[in-house]
Amino acid sequence: MESKTIGAICTMLCSTFGSAIADDLDSGFIDSFKSFNSNAWALAEYEFSHPHFDTDWRKENAIFGANEDLFGTGITLRIKPHSDKSPVGNKFSGASVRRTTRTHYGRYESWIRPAVGAGFVTGFFTYTGPHYGTQHDEIDIEFLGGNTREIHIAWFENGGLKNKFIELSFDAAEKPRLYAFEWLQDRINWFVENKLIFTINQKESPLPKNTFDVVCKCLGRRSFNRRLVGENTTKSIRRCLV
Repeated sequence: MESKTIGAICTMLCSTFGSAIADDLDSGFIDSFKSFNSNAWALAEYEFSHPHFDTDWRKENAIFGANEDLFGTGITLRIKPHSDKSPVGNKFSGASVRRTTRTHYGRYESWIRPAVGAGFVTGFFTYTGPHYGTQHDEIDIEFLGGNTREIHIAWFENGGLKNKFIELSFDAAEKPRLYAFEWLQDRINWFVENKLIFTINQKESPLPKNTFDVVCKCLGRRSFNRRLVGENTTKSIRRCLV
């Protein structure tokens, strides 16, 4: 099986905004992922049955530490064809890394090099939903492997999706670059290499309000969604660096 490094997350930063932080919320963090810190992060390990996704989660697909494609250290999130048949019918095993302490308003940024390949998605986002006893709120930075010259930004409030594709002046898969969003009480700002690319405010759209988990993932989507992301046909290992 071919193994080809195509992407990564290097240093990740979250800086919170506001004068007071609840005791159960993260007051901000920076992590260069030299190694896996189980007190701060959780790795997913389960079969993922979902109509939109074609990926089970395996801890072995998240690789921490030095990487020749990075400036130093980071996480390599690997997606690969299943060696055995998935109990829920998924074609791939991928990686999902989640912050164990929840966050709120603040700036979230990461150096990212996305995976290349139609049907693959590299995501850096905040999420909460019914599993946590809340409505579905989410803020996303995503790259679709079929066209890594675009960035996909999205936000959910109570399960309602709003999103936008923005053309980049470069191929995001060429090297790690800095991507960020600021989640404020009255607006959300998205940045590429510290340049503001999009803003949405509460007068234009409902915005998320609930506390979040910080998540990064590399996954495959089902072929019925190929008009958006392309169809998964690869038989090789793909990696995103985050």
